[in-house]
Amino acid sequence: MLSQIVPQPEEKSDQGQPVPPSVELATPASAAAQSRGKVDRLTLGSEQLQETASEAKRGRTVGQMLIILVVAVLLVNVPLSERGAGLIHSVPDATSVVIYDGMALKASGPEIYILENHKLRQFSSPDTFNYFHSRYHLEIHPVADNLLQQFGQGEPIRRLVKCQALPYIYALENGQKRQVKTVPAANQASPWDNIGLVACHYLRDLPNAPPRPENGEVQP
Repeated sequence: MLSQIVPQPEEKSDQGQPVPPSVELATPASAAAQSRGKVDRLTLGSEQLQETASEAKRGRTVGQMLIILVVAVLLVNVPLSERGAGLIHSVPDATSVVIYDGMALKASGPEIYILENHKLRQFSSPDTFNYFHSRYHLEIHPVADNLLQQFGQGEPIRRLVKCQALPYIYALENGQKRQVKTVPAANQASPWDNIGLVACHYLRDLPNAPPRPENGEVQP
């Protein structure tokens, strides 16, 4: 036998009117739970955005560091003179030294040089070096002999002095004085050719050094 579907009778009120289906009202607890769920979803989205921004920032920082590294490598290898001398040169003991103007250099020999305008200026005597070293606290940098060969030779560095009562200018070396015939032009940016003022009796008491005509100096 086929079963018959019997419609359920519609509920009616006491007055005979149909009763509408019941509607489940949200309780305060369920509303709070829904609000917390929305807040959690918003918080998760905000954290994802912050993480994405942090990753992008890290990527930009790494890119900038790579650019700086490439520029530094190019700078230390670009030749600065016609001899092909760059900023960094190899020196003994597998070390490197940055070459700059005004630097005190010494190779295997006893000579000490000041690098000025891509030229080597040698101190005329140990006394001359000691004088400038006491005033400027020079730091001597050991370098290879072939590095010095990349630079030209400049004028020697001498201690030049004069006194107010005498018209002459002298170079002091090894406790002696030698009159200078050709006086270098004073360079305010370089202390090596400045002429110092001393007492006249100090100059008179110093013995005269042998002449050096090849250096533009004559016997007084």
